[in-house]
Amino acid sequence: MVVIQYIRFDEQLPGALFELYLNTMPEKDRQSITRFLRWQDKEAALYGKALLMAGLRGFFKSSDCSLHDISTNEWGRPFFKNSKIDFNISHTDGCVVCIITDEGRAGIDIELIRAIDTDDFRRHMNDKQWQEIAADGSYVSFYKYWTMKESVIKGEGRGLSIPLADVLTDTQGTAALYGYRWNLTEVFIDNRYVCYAATDFSIEPGIIAAEVCLRDIPVSVLQ
Repeated sequence: MVVIQYIRFDEQLPGALFELYLNTMPEKDRQSITRFLRWQDKEAALYGKALLMAGLRGFFKSSDCSLHDISTNEWGRPFFKNSKIDFNISHTDGCVVCIITDEGRAGIDIELIRAIDTDDFRRHMNDKQWQEIAADGSYVSFYKYWTMKESVIKGEGRGLSIPLADVLTDTQGTAALYGYRWNLTEVFIDNRYVCYAATDFSIEPGIIAAEVCLRDIPVSVLQ
């Protein structure tokens, strides 16, 4: 099973509601969230944990994983100890997305489409990708390849310690990293964003990400 859910937000939560959800989390999560200075970053971190636990309780009912069971590898990638369930979370301005699966490894990346000096990222792309990016005034092509590559290295587990140029994408919806094959799936949120998921197994065509409202997530799932 693969579950992809997201929360969009454009205004700050009422303080009491934020504190209600925050104070239900394990101490380590409360500390990591409150270290952020901007409210947007604090809420994005909270939404990510809420999406993860809501997805687990709603779709993986046989799992007893909780936030207490999350550890990180030496590159900082979170995972559940002693569980075959894998997950990955990504956020950008105004949106947080989470993928959960019990079929293999998964990574996800989302970016808000905005103007950027793409020349700074030339070294991460091959010639064909760069030609497409250079001809695209909307920046969509840049973010397409960026999120493809980011989702792969997040799924692989070593993050930005891997040069993005080492992720080789093709036109068939797959990528290769050091001889290992990843399947790429575009995840539609809305026209402001580009989002891709990478998995080391095939996702059924037509998977749809579900939008979630924080108020619909019981506080108890975060305990």
